[in-house]
Amino acid sequence: MAKTRIFALFSVLILTLALFNVSAQPQVSVEFYFPHYYNPTFKAQTNEQVIISKGYRGRGYFWGSVYITNTGAEPVENLVLEVYAPEEEGFKILTPPKGGEVGEDSKMFSYTISKLDPGKRIYASFKCAVPETLTSKIVTFKVVVKTADGTVIYESEEKRPFVPPPFMIYAATFIISIVVILIAFYLISKGKLYGKSFKTKDLIYTTIFGVLLVIWVQIIGRSLGFFAMTNKIPIPFVNYALGDVGYATIFVLGVLLIRKPGVATLMHIVYQFVSQLFWYGLDARWMLYSIVEGVPVDLYLAFVNRMLALKAGGEVTAIRPTGIFGYIDAAITGALRALFAWISLYYVFFPYLNHYYTTTYVVFMHTTTITVFNAIYGAVLAYPLFRILEKLVP
Repeated sequence: MAKTRIFALFSVLILTLALFNVSAQPQVSVEFYFPHYYNPTFKAQTNEQVIISKGYRGRGYFWGSVYITNTGAEPVENLVLEVYAPEEEGFKILTPPKGGEVGEDSKMFSYTISKLDPGKRIYASFKCAVPETLTSKIVTFKVVVKTADGTVIYESEEKRPFVPPPFMIYAATFIISIVVILIAFYLISKGKLYGKSFKTKDLIYTTIFGVLLVIWVQIIGRSLGFFAMTNKIPIPFVNYALGDVGYATIFVLGVLLIRKPGVATLMHIVYQFVSQLFWYGLDARWMLYSIVEGVPVDLYLAFVNRMLALKAGGEVTAIRPTGIFGYIDAAITGALRALFAWISLYYVFFPYLNHYYTTTYVVFMHTTTITVFNAIYGAVLAYPLFRILEKLVP
């Protein structure tokens, strides 16, 4: 009986010490992001954390981040964060967080958090070399958080898909775009889709509006800070759409003024070429983006022009929508450009050219919001301006 009591007391003592030890340990939550891209405009993580071969834009690296939050009631001091890269696959730590240290063979880094108050969150960003792969696989990072005496309070294995660049979706987009353009121009040449050939003045106007798009984005938006100003508006996605007001208005206005299939694509090619020449650097692969966002609008123009010509008995050579349909037509023109521009950007051009995928939430919210706002800009701003401009421009 005495032995039973002693054993029971001993068990209670051990359990009490264990509970005390657990309660005495710092309470933290840890989030690991690699690749990491937080967009302050959308206030969202905009990367799906799929690692694409050779890293961001094929430059051989990605940035990652570890977020650590003190979920306890007491401050914690001298926490040590360690991140281990999958060195067996060729990954190496290039740059640790500021104040951190890269370990032997660059397979890991350690970073000390001197103090973290209750409820506070800190993040540690690092740069990791990403090798090339020709096959899809899963790679594993290891994240460890220790106290100053070396006690491990958090440990996890973070698995990430590691895949080749999605060349096939880019190639398929290229082939489909070229085929659509060829079919459209063939039908126009045969009179199946209404459209007149470009005259010199049409080319001049298209070039002017293409350059105006450049001025809006590169000078007004970026150099003069209009985009930075709208990004401060505390409504994610809407703030970005508000920054598109000038681009959408200029684009729709140019299309309405010239109104010949091909104007939308050509306008974007002018914008892309000038932007690359003076700001981005020349990259012919991005020219396909001009086609993808321009062709849907040009096909719409061909179809509507054909319908208007048939309604007029095919005798009138220049017909423009009027009345309420004029506003609807301008709204559709603006919406089509935005819809195809951002869907293709997220699912084709960002993955293939920038080497990262975007979260479904961001794709849906951004594309929907900016499409709706572009439709509004087309109807409310571009169309009334066009009614004035058509009386002034020959």
